Amino acid sequence: MTDDWMEYLVNSLINAGLWDDTLLIFTGDNGADIDVAACNYPLRGTKSTMFDGNIRQITFVNGGDNIIPAAQRGTQRDSLLSNLDWTPTLLSYAGVLPFIDSSDYEWDGLDQLDVILNGDTTNERSALLLNVQSPSISTINDVISASLIYKYEWQTPRGKTKGDGKYYKYVIADLDDADWNWVRQRNDGWCNINYTANNSIYVEDVENSPYSSSALIKDSQFLFDLTDDEGEKFNLIRLDKIDGTKLKAKKKNAMVRFAKAVLMDELSLDNTLNDNNMQFYHEPIDCFWTMLEAGDPANFNYMSPVEGFYIMPFLSQPAYLNRLTNCLANVSTIPVALSDLYLNEWMSPNALLMDEEGYMIVDESILHENRDRVQVVNVKDGYTMKGELKRTGWDNAYIQIFAVVAFVLVALFCSVLYQKRDNWKNGEYQPLLNEGVESKI
Repeated sequence: MTDDWMEYLVNSLINAGLWDDTLLIFTGDNGADIDVAACNYPLRGTKSTMFDGNIRQITFVNGGDNIIPAAQRGTQRDSLLSNLDWTPTLLSYAGVLPFIDSSDYEWDGLDQLDVILNGDTTNERSALLLNVQSPSISTINDVISASLIYKYEWQTPRGKTKGDGKYYKYVIADLDDADWNWVRQRNDGWCNINYTANNSIYVEDVENSPYSSSALIKDSQFLFDLTDDEGEKFNLIRLDKIDGTKLKAKKKNAMVRFAKAVLMDELSLDNTLNDNNMQFYHEPIDCFWTMLEAGDPANFNYMSPVEGFYIMPFLSQPAYLNRLTNCLANVSTIPVALSDLYLNEWMSPNALLMDEEGYMIVDESILHENRDRVQVVNVKDGYTMKGELKRTGWDNAYIQIFAVVAFVLVALFCSVLYQKRDNWKNGEYQPLLNEGVESKI
């Protein structure tokens, strides 16, 4: 069904004469749940875990001839990108980002436009903080739970590149923490494919796998080489050798120290980064997961696509604000920016205004700071690349960007839900798992 929707969408844009100026992005928010017949092969883990089966997503970018450089079609990217990066990246693509004051930034992402469209890795992301237990920590030794992906590479004061340039994942996990125990209840093994049994899939638990001695946690830590071990089968903290090759303790310790230094930077513990770096990080907010009786899916008919899958709003605005206020009041550390995001109405940044004819009125100070990057032109219709801003309107390419991305995500979501609905209705919703099949891979 998803393929049919994609074909319909693209053909509609082509027939409307809009495809040449359209940027199409296809991505996801998290991995599949391998306990209900889904599969993240060859990645480890399932939805809601810190493993790449949940975190790493397939993404492709397509578009018309006016959007995608011909030389970049069919190419791949190995850079580290986050879903957090889409907001500033799309704003940059539309030529708007340089005109938004930094005080109006309400995202933690980076502009990755050059990486995506041109393969330019000069300013690519070198690290991604996946989680941390609380923003109230003051030193790296206070961190009892965190996950970080980082590139093991740095420049010496003389400009020499050091490190192996590979991506690693470092995890600190408090085994006594309730949230870690919750994560452990999800399957942290692998979905595999049995090529000798009609390509059926089966789940392989870590404890019952050939990697039971190499993949488990040690000293409350994981360290995975994501470049050479995409299945996260070898926790370097546990091992002295891999395939007969000795792992030097000195190098492992250096990689852990490097990871903790990157973590300090991400948390601004060395006070060298901007004040907004931790503005949205927070401890788990348990009351967000407490269902009210009026909205509990168990009280709805799962056969209906309206009730059960889509819970309609049932709280008035005052009731909603009152409940959120009480909820956040019980959280020991809640960032001000996050609280503001939930409790106050969002206001559009006013760095750009429109005149009576629909043209952008630009703050001269902002324009002066970005004159090398952005050219403002008074053309009433259309859009061209290289940061040129033109008359806003529903026919502009950057409006198409957000519409297409939203349409694709909604279509994909509906496809999955309607498929599951039909399976439930026909009584066919059974996990297609065969844990008794031995691995032949």
